[in-house]
Amino acid sequence: MEKVKQRIVILFCIFLFISCKTTFDFSKNEKVVDVIEREITEKKVVCVSEHHSDVFPLELITENLEKFYEAGLRYIFLEEQSDNFINNPKDINYFIYPPWESWGYRYEYILFEKEILRINNLHKNDPLVVIWPETGLEISEDEFNQDLITVLNIRDEYAQANIIGTIKGTEKKSMIVYGNMHGEIVSDDIERKSLGKYLFDYFGDDFSSFNLVDFKSDGNTKIFYGDNDCKIVETETIRKILKDDSFTPHFTHYGFYEKEKYGVPIFYIPEKMNLDYLIKILETEKISEKKEVDVWSKKSEQLLAIYYLKYHFGNNFSFDYTQSEDDLANAVNKIKEKNNQDFQYNLEVLEEYIGVLTNLMYARNEEELTFLKNEAKKINQNDIWPLYWYAYFMTNAAESENSISMYKHVLTLWDELFNNDLLYASPVLKLSCQKAAFCAEKIGNKEKTDFFREIEKKINPVFDIDYEKYEFFGW
Repeated sequence: MEKVKQRIVILFCIFLFISCKTTFDFSKNEKVVDVIEREITEKKVVCVSEHHSDVFPLELITENLEKFYEAGLRYIFLEEQSDNFINNPKDINYFIYPPWESWGYRYEYILFEKEILRINNLHKNDPLVVIWPETGLEISEDEFNQDLITVLNIRDEYAQANIIGTIKGTEKKSMIVYGNMHGEIVSDDIERKSLGKYLFDYFGDDFSSFNLVDFKSDGNTKIFYGDNDCKIVETETIRKILKDDSFTPHFTHYGFYEKEKYGVPIFYIPEKMNLDYLIKILETEKISEKKEVDVWSKKSEQLLAIYYLKYHFGNNFSFDYTQSEDDLANAVNKIKEKNNQDFQYNLEVLEEYIGVLTNLMYARNEEELTFLKNEAKKINQNDIWPLYWYAYFMTNAAESENSISMYKHVLTLWDELFNNDLLYASPVLKLSCQKAAFCAEKIGNKEKTDFFREIEKKINPVFDIDYEKYEFFGW
């Protein structure tokens, strides 16, 4: 009887908690997919905006691309730089960047391109035409070093001219897939003229733009979606959610969905074509001896390629940063023989992992940082990055507080990290040695200090870099 009473009390508390929230029911709202399909049928140009790290919009387009084709879609304009997969799937080309940023070259993009090729194979006489409207654009160093608005304006002016020039004389329907800052038809910045604004001014009612964003329940708002579909949400509802009567829509349509999906950088996918590309990065150019590098440099790419070959092949890739370039060449040649098929992987698990890793980089406090580190390690026990960044941030915290007990704790983290062979093939090996030695020195542990200093001394100068411009994605 007592247990029954307790359950009733708990349920009543939950009811009170929920009832205090503002509730919105989207279960009967129109599906975004249906509205996009209708807009393609009725209008000339549809723009779908995305947030680059979130691949839910891209997956939505991929899953419904055949439906959009049947509605009349024939031109697709893409923001992301071509990885050459559509033109030649055997000659893929992408950029290898630090994995806690998932802004581009995501594997979900490859799946999107595969779907385009599948549809085109069924409709060889009337295919989908894919165009990258910023192809050929050159931005000077002076222009690039100006504010973000200047660069965006240059890009969007160039892109709109190519898009309009391509489709103004045809009745075929077009879709533009760009980041959300480009798809706006209204901007809060008077200096900003977006791609969406250019196209709206030119095509008028023959143009519509969609901004697809994740929106989930929080402490103040309860959302019922009814399913996993993305739903159209009207302006008045958005004003109520935001509690802002002055909210002005920047897009023709807003689509809400419950959960974001983080895109997986291609180099995490152990398919043969990706592994071949990592190998090619190391074979085509000698590794520079220059130490001052940032994440955009070729050397950064090559060092990360070494790491991800080690990540995928393990001990079969018998190389670390204490060895020579000849040793690297020999190790690469050996795995070329083993790289004859795709390895197994789970895309959903990787999407979850990248989401946790990305959020870990922006943790607001130690409790959140610890939680995200533990979650990341549960999902991916092999990758060094969750523990590396946890140890890195906690070292900074120990230094800030000048706490001996914290230094002792952090040293155990570095010890754990140095037990992972992947660290010895990572661009952060030297900095890890320095941070770990620093902690050991602070607690007077000479043996540990010497241990880490010796590893640092053994690092081949070719694989040594200056971390000033590298630690936080080059910023």
